Amino acid sequence: MKIKKIAIGIAIVLLTGCSSEPNIEVSIQTNQHWGSLVFVIQSIADDVVVSNVVVNRGSCALPRGTTKDIEREIELSFGESYRGYSPSCTVSDVKEIEVTTNAGDFIFSF
Repeated sequence: MKIKKIAIGIAIVLLTGCSSEPNIEVSIQTNQHWGSLVFVIQSIADDVVVSNVVVNRGSCALPRGTTKDIEREIELSFGESYRGYSPSCTVSDVKEIEVTTNAGDFIFSF
């Protein structure tokens, strides 16, 4: 009986973690100078911390500047945006962007 209660407790925790709503919105656009990908992460909640971004499951590389920003963690207040780049991809290449924030991991499909 004790194992059943533990299993139910774990299931509740896992399901609760999966149901959190994104605290950000993600949009994509074309870099007007080079034609490559620009992604914009905008906070739709207070005190958002972005700690990781993966474009197309890692097949679209992020340049050093964008990677360093993310490694330091990006802190956004409500309505603030962060603009990142991927010179190895274009808008038409992007199928998904996964963003890790202080509210969880979120996948945005395009």
